[in-house]
Amino acid sequence: MQKALSWVALTFLAMTSVAHAQTAAYPTRPIRLIVPFAPGGAADQMARMISEPMAKELGQPIIVENKPGGGATVGADRKSVV
Repeated sequence: MQKALSWVALTFLAMTSVAHAQTAAYPTRPIRLIVPFAPGGAADQMARMISEPMAKELGQPIIVENKPGGGATVGADRKSVV
């Protein structure tokens, strides 16, 4: 019984190490931060303030993109990844 448990544990460890080796670093391309308000407002300023530390932490540039209009629904509707 103990030998079987040892084999199960070794198999599990081997599978997790292989799965971990196959994962790529995320993100792999620039990040677009959509702000659903006009440039120069409080939301835009906050997005630009947090984008710098986020870019350093993630290792990718962060592009702040303003999409005002429609009571913020235009920017909020931008959920597609391009």
